[in-house]
Amino acid sequence: MAASGVAYKERMNMPVVAEVVAREQPEHLREYFMERVRYYREQSIQLPRASDPRYLEMAEQNTKK
Repeated sequence: MAASGVAYKERMNMPVVAEVVAREQPEHLREYFMERVRYYREQSIQLPRASDPRYLEMAEQNTKK
């Protein structure tokens, strides 16, 4: 879950440092965590970026409320 969150925040241009999040994981899971971060980064290439019109439109609608 943490690995997908890192990739999501990177895609949305939100501040996140994968190495810092990795240090928060149990030591025996850190290598697996970084593998999953790499996987989700690859998957996120296929998804829209933060500047995509869909996200901009959603942001506008949320500020109107």
